[in-house]
Amino acid sequence: MTHVAANVVQQSFRGRVNSGNEATATWIAATNTNWSQDVDTSFRVRVMVAETAGASNAATPSLVIEYSLNGGAYALVTGATPIQFAAFIGATDGDATTQQIGAGSFVAGELDSNGTVAANAGLVNQETEMEYCLFIDSAQVSDGDTIALRAYDAGSALNGYTNTPVITVVETAPPITGTGAGTIGAVTGAGTGTREVTGSGAVTIGAIIGEGTGTADTIAKALQGESSSTTIAASRQATAAIGLTQNASQTGELTRTSGEAVTTLNASRGLDNTRTGTG
Repeated sequence: MTHVAANVVQQSFRGRVNSGNEATATWIAATNTNWSQDVDTSFRVRVMVAETAGASNAATPSLVIEYSLNGGAYALVTGATPIQFAAFIGATDGDATTQQIGAGSFVAGELDSNGTVAANAGLVNQETEMEYCLFIDSAQVSDGDTIALRAYDAGSALNGYTNTPVITVVETAPPITGTGAGTIGAVTGAGTGTREVTGSGAVTIGAIIGEGTGTADTIAKALQGESSSTTIAASRQATAAIGLTQNASQTGELTRTSGEAVTTLNASRGLDNTRTGTG
């Protein structure tokens, strides 16, 4: 009688959401369809492994999961690798699997969330399914990286891989949020424009300084209260400007402007308008 060696092959896979028991959890994509996966979010992958040669001795593989990052060598998934184990939600590590993605004679596999699995009961022209719960560690990958996953027999590659899942890493920049106080020490503006500060927290502006030039008419309006920016400093600037104007020629438009400004200044101080100069 001819001895027939076992031929154990990973034939199919399917990605799954980590929610529900081994029969009810939602699928991410169709069987043998790759998908994109957010980092730091747990998910499941189910693989179907079959013995196809009709082995003389039943194959009893201990099917652990290994990964390949960006086409590199395969290595065992651990608690320190770019892809790591995660806890099942709605299921329990070690639960037996039922047939979900295959169609042949079936032998139960198990759910694995820690890398410790039992040897399969025995496959001869039969298939089994394993389901692994995993997450991608954002600190060890970049957006667009790829991670391939394969079942190994206690660290040794199977005889073949008909379909291998390849997951594309999705790592988006986190939004900038916060409700704390923000402080701007000093803002200086020269010329025209606007300054806008927005946010949900308290904002403190230490000082805003504006520099520019004006006419006697503008200063007078400020003294009359037509401008919300009237200050003692502005009054002093107006006085100095008027004094310079009074020292100028008493004829022409410059003298008239000076007289109007003095009139306005005296009015704002409660003085008699009859003491002003002539325009």
